[in-house]
Amino acid sequence: MANDRADFEPEKRRAKLWSGDSRRIAKGEVAEVVLEKLGRLDAPDLSHVEAVQMGHRLQPVVARIFEDVHNVKLRDLDLSMEHRTEPWLASHFDYEAEDRSFLVECKAYNANMAQYFSEQDEEPIRVPPADFAQCLHEALVYGCDVVYLAVLLGGQRFRSFKLVFTNEQKSEWLQKLAEIWGMIQAQNVPPASTTEAARATWPASTDDEIVATSAVEQLCKQLSTYKEQAKQLEEYIDAAQAHLQNYMKDRGTLVAPTGKILATWKSAKSSRRFDAKAFESAMPQVYKQFVRETAGSRRFLIK
Repeated sequence: MANDRADFEPEKRRAKLWSGDSRRIAKGEVAEVVLEKLGRLDAPDLSHVEAVQMGHRLQPVVARIFEDVHNVKLRDLDLSMEHRTEPWLASHFDYEAEDRSFLVECKAYNANMAQYFSEQDEEPIRVPPADFAQCLHEALVYGCDVVYLAVLLGGQRFRSFKLVFTNEQKSEWLQKLAEIWGMIQAQNVPPASTTEAARATWPASTDDEIVATSAVEQLCKQLSTYKEQAKQLEEYIDAAQAHLQNYMKDRGTLVAPTGKILATWKSAKSSRRFDAKAFESAMPQVYKQFVRETAGSRRFLIK
């Protein structure tokens, strides 16, 4: 079943597993994906991330380069599609070949990402696990074996990687996604990989105690040491930054003798915000009508 790209609304995103979810699963963010599908964690808002938005704008450019390099014609796939037998599995696509024999996934990355890709025509092909999982997901849903990953690195280097997926690879990934979808249906959240996910999984505490194992006790000691080191590093960073700011005074840019920009310290544009304290002082009774009690968040402290 095909739809247009209007199905990026949170409710529709939570109703299925998409190729973007496969990217995150490949990076180990299973708990975050499950929590987002359950509505207990907000999906990352990428609408204001310039690198992401520029990547979207450069997709047609990358596609045209791919056409020139491979001497083929592509069709823009401005749609989403469900898996033919698993309706909980869906994907959006960038481009397909005119004969529908393969898909093309377009990416625009900064130059530093080049280290995660093999050189053109180098064997074996090496691409980031997240990109591989996204392309595998798209092949699953679309029903093809070949997905080209077309990448523009730093706006200067073009690379294309022909990913050929076997039935075994597709079957294994489908099984993994089915297991995760089962967790979502059963509201069974796996162990969190981030503190944000941990808070969403266990939002409230009890007065009970739990006895640490020797491994957990050792981890607490290590974390205490790392936190102390991080504190010292933060103090150094703050002092070094203050020294540079004192040197710059009211100048907005610090440059090397060669003209290379070393740092900037510029005033941000003025903004408007709601002053809750002023509103409470001016209209205390009205303010009280809109005050709502919220549950306190859990604080994690190493003793």
